[in-house]
Amino acid sequence: KMQSTTFVLNDASEDKKSQSAAGKSDLACNVSPLVIMSIMNHYQRRPSNKSGPQSPRYPSFVMGLLFGRKDKDENVITITDSFGLEIQASDSQNVALELRKAQKALELHATAHPQHRFVGWYRTGLALDIPSITIHRDIMVAQLAATANKLCKKSGPELDDSEYIHLLVDTALTNNRFSVRAYTTMAVGDPLKAAEYQDYLKEKKRRDRLKLKGTQFD
Repeated sequence: KMQSTTFVLNDASEDKKSQSAAGKSDLACNVSPLVIMSIMNHYQRRPSNKSGPQSPRYPSFVMGLLFGRKDKDENVITITDSFGLEIQASDSQNVALELRKAQKALELHATAHPQHRFVGWYRTGLALDIPSITIHRDIMVAQLAATANKLCKKSGPELDDSEYIHLLVDTALTNNRFSVRAYTTMAVGDPLKAAEYQDYLKEKKRRDRLKLKGTQFD
């Protein structure tokens, strides 16, 4: 595929300037206040870094899974529950999480709440970053969503890959404002890959014409 992904905003409360910068999705997202309280509690209980070369390093933010349901008739995703994940800082920008523990959380939640499914993930902070796109695409959608769909056969319609939510919660109260933003993804074309693909098609057509003429080539 000649496409990559980027986040688009689902928060109608944001101003038009921020919507224009990030893109705007037609999918609505409703978040239970209990979910926000749970995320705030997770952030307040995050482990602190200790001195020593062998001590684990923790990022300044927290991450976790989101659960809920999709109403396909109204094009709305409602988030009703969350589950905090334990993460460690692998370097200045990236984080490490245990995929098996995340998958186990999906299994336990599906057993306790079969009417709800995995709908995305959350992260505390104010701004999107490049690692979040990789986490969303390669872990949350490619790995965990596939596992969740096998577990949640009776929890309503499945989500398309582009509908999984990334919830960004600003716990720092920047500008004395509590900000909660929901993002989904959309495919964007890669100009370089598209150009390479067009060159490939032209070369393929040229070779096909030569074959019809009986011309040999390397």
